[in-house]
Amino acid sequence: MDALSRKSGMAAAARLGASAVSVRAGARELVRALSAEFNAGEVIAVLGRNGSGKTLTLHTLAGLREPAAGLIALDGVAMPQLRRRALALRLGLLPQDLEDAIVTLSGGEQRRVAVAALLAQQPAVFLLDEPTNHLDPHHQLAVLTLFRALADSGSTVITTLHDPTLAARFADRVLLLFGDGRWSLGAVGTTLTAASLSELYATPMIELGQDGRRVFVTA
Repeated sequence: MDALSRKSGMAAAARLGASAVSVRAGARELVRALSAEFNAGEVIAVLGRNGSGKTLTLHTLAGLREPAAGLIALDGVAMPQLRRRALALRLGLLPQDLEDAIVTLSGGEQRRVAVAALLAQQPAVFLLDEPTNHLDPHHQLAVLTLFRALADSGSTVITTLHDPTLAARFADRVLLLFGDGRWSLGAVGTTLTAASLSELYATPMIELGQDGRRVFVTA
């Protein structure tokens, strides 16, 4: 099912928008002048090498850190104008790792608890930082299938991922972060390619076909 089919009958409003947003880590400019709209009914996967700014970009979109330049807006309202409680009711963040890890639980169990807590918040926009961390393949697919279903029901889901094959399977669009300010945003079918991933990860990648799905592996 394509993105247009998923959005039939639902408003394709720009839930979260970035206007000329730049993200820095010290003197390094990781993302330069990102302008994008993240709409209801879609999953956007954010891919890049370690240190390319995936987590910092997600935190910037969540309003947890100021962009080096530009503006983030939620439902058309500039992020600095929103009170923290109003923001929390509409936007939910799944961090990469729990700060107060429940020592009696495994990493995978902690991850599933964190996902359950986020779902209980019932935000319109989900920002997920490596939601498949610590999960076995079965639970990786279960979690991403769940958020895919939420997007199909009208939520907005933006998730960082390490695995481009999972992005190809579950996302509508991908945001590629090259770590030097450059970025590329587009439909999975045209933006997520062996050539773009080879440049992104600085290693040769190839695309394989399996049961009608696209699979990306190192060459």
